[in-house]
Amino acid sequence: MFTNPIHNLELENFRMQQANFQMQQMLNAVMQENYRLGTALQASNMALQMPKPQMPRSIEVDLSTNYYCSRERSGRIVPIGIISIKEVIAINPHNDGTFDFIYVEYNTGGTETYTATIPYDDFVSKRIVKYFPKFQKHIDCPDSLLRDLLYYLVMNAANQKALTIPQHIGWCMSDPDTVNYITGANYDGIPYIRCIPEHILNHRLHPNTRNRKQIWEDYVRLVPQNWKTTFLLGFRITCLLLSLYSAFFK
Repeated sequence: MFTNPIHNLELENFRMQQANFQMQQMLNAVMQENYRLGTALQASNMALQMPKPQMPRSIEVDLSTNYYCSRERSGRIVPIGIISIKEVIAINPHNDGTFDFIYVEYNTGGTETYTATIPYDDFVSKRIVKYFPKFQKHIDCPDSLLRDLLYYLVMNAANQKALTIPQHIGWCMSDPDTVNYITGANYDGIPYIRCIPEHILNHRLHPNTRNRKQIWEDYVRLVPQNWKTTFLLGFRITCLLLSLYSAFFK
């Protein structure tokens, strides 16, 4: 039986496009779920790459309640308050040990957890008290004492991580084995949203109300019924996605 090679080429190209589309849908679903669960693209346990400060010698803590106070040379005790650092994330760490922001989750003795997002310059300059408005310090505690305590607790937190946020929309590879499609919807509801570039937050995919069969049929109608054009279109799509295939098919 005679087989039309041009028809076979078009059919094979269309199947390849279907596979690409299905792969994109699957990756989008996985990536959306990861971000909604609060996982990071490149999160890993990593201590902040800065010299660790020592606990000020005058500060004491009741480990059973996380209540801090300061004992002056005269023997007078200055209460500070209750605080516990739950998690610290360095946002966009760089090779020189700097980062863009530092994100902190903390507790002040109740059941609720609060957050602080501190720019790098303010953190290294210890201008950090204003980022902890939920911490109610004792009236006798000076800001300088609270500043030193907060800086020490953040720098020495047990649960430290690093998070690299993509700086452009579309397909991004955080490492050779991980591919994600980045839009503003990925970051809806995250507590460190101020760290996300505005152009990413504003980028949204158009909602799709049609099934895949309808999309494929419309796509076929739009493609010129010419085997050369179809081949070149498939070749172009393949070239654009080639660098991602290693991660797609791991």
